[in-house]
Amino acid sequence: MVSIGVDRSSAHSGGLLAEQFRNLLLVLGLLAVAAGAGWIASSGDMRLAAVFVAALFGTVSAFFPRFLLWGVILGGLVAAGVSRLYFPEVQQLRWAVAAAATYLGFYAVLRAAFTVEEAGPGTAKTFPSILLWAAAFFASVVLATALNWLDITTALVGFKGYFQVWGLLLALALIHWPKQMVERLPSLLLWFAVLQLPFALHQYLFIVPQRTGLEDVVAVDIVSGTFGGQRYGGGANAALAGFLVIVVAGLASYWKEGVLSGPKALLIGLLLLAPLAVTVAKISLAFIIAAFAVVFAQDLFRRPGRFALGAGALILALLGLASAYTVLAPRELSSISELLAFTWQENVEKDYTQSGDLTRWGSIEYWADNHGLDNLPYTILGHGAGRVRVDEDAGPPVFGVGLDPDLDIGRLGAVATLWETGIFGFICITGLFWSAFATAGRLARNYVDIPNKRAAFRAAQAAVVVIYLGFWHKDFLIFHLAYQTFLALLLGYIAYWQRWYPSPEKLEE
Repeated sequence: MVSIGVDRSSAHSGGLLAEQFRNLLLVLGLLAVAAGAGWIASSGDMRLAAVFVAALFGTVSAFFPRFLLWGVILGGLVAAGVSRLYFPEVQQLRWAVAAAATYLGFYAVLRAAFTVEEAGPGTAKTFPSILLWAAAFFASVVLATALNWLDITTALVGFKGYFQVWGLLLALALIHWPKQMVERLPSLLLWFAVLQLPFALHQYLFIVPQRTGLEDVVAVDIVSGTFGGQRYGGGANAALAGFLVIVVAGLASYWKEGVLSGPKALLIGLLLLAPLAVTVAKISLAFIIAAFAVVFAQDLFRRPGRFALGAGALILALLGLASAYTVLAPRELSSISELLAFTWQENVEKDYTQSGDLTRWGSIEYWADNHGLDNLPYTILGHGAGRVRVDEDAGPPVFGVGLDPDLDIGRLGAVATLWETGIFGFICITGLFWSAFATAGRLARNYVDIPNKRAAFRAAQAAVVVIYLGFWHKDFLIFHLAYQTFLALLLGYIAYWQRWYPSPEKLEE
């Protein structure tokens, strides 16, 4: 046998050199950070400062990814919206949240690419279909922007608008987080919904009166909880309404599965629906009907008693909200039927609003009028990211047939996506929603014998449907941080269970 000797002195000196090299890199890194901080401080650019802080925070948090994950969730759902409405001087905090989410996404991708998760309980065989559709939509945005290149600013605005918190989706889907942590997310959303109540009350009592009578401002739009808005501008009341309906649908799902008592679900549900009565977000009625259909549809013949109770609660909620909207309507209405007729007229029958913008249906018709066989490249692939954005101070550059920012052509997320990514991108984003809905339904069937899991996945299905309806009501998909944070959280939650624990057998291994 031949023995191989090791020169210990050489190994020791090599270790010292490696340690000295690491120390040198650390010193150089700290000097670079200090120099960068000094330069940014002298520039006075708050946006750049926010990005720098987020990058530094992200680098430190590489050793604590769970801390970064919760920071992005709470920053996106609470801090960004609250700062914009109540502390506008620091509203650029949302840039820091977006930067931190982007860092989290890169971390998740690198970790998935270069490390192997322990081949223990719940290791998945397949890649989440949600991520495949997400990648397809990302590719559609890249393709449309590259083919219609105008300038870097427009492209960055567009990409940031769509993907500013998609890192959260990647992190939840690709990293094998402890399942106990992910199981707490529904409870977190319930507490987050409760948090909306004091903010909504304050906004209705103190901020709405300050906005009443202002031109081109709907006063009650600012009742948006922590979803944010501008004190004398637009508000995210529809985002708040959709979120609260989703949480109430979750309560109904947990009650239906026997996890939550009826009185408790009813009491909490009524409390959470209260802000909807003063937001005058009439889309809430459609949200509630859609959520009920998803949660209770299968009980029509299987458990007609529970279906009847749910239908009774649905009717009472709809009548209560419709009555409130009738009283608070911008013009005098005497009945719920007049409210429905007025809503139809203002959104469908008319092509333009009183201020000259396109109505919701008008924006759909306007896109169709400017696209078709005669304009096939733009019809299929769109005009590129950022084309329909209207900044608070200046509109985007006009490019291509029909692109007129003064008409608010991208007022719906669906129509904005058609303008910017064409039919191809629209199919991809719709496929993303459908994949999430179908995956949550499959998980609910797999976990049929575990009531709390089944209830959570049925509620996730309802959430997907409500958000997709909102996609046809507002343009939040292309810019709104809190809305996108919740969407990424929902999609990531579904993808996590599909990837790591697709069935109870995996859960118990």
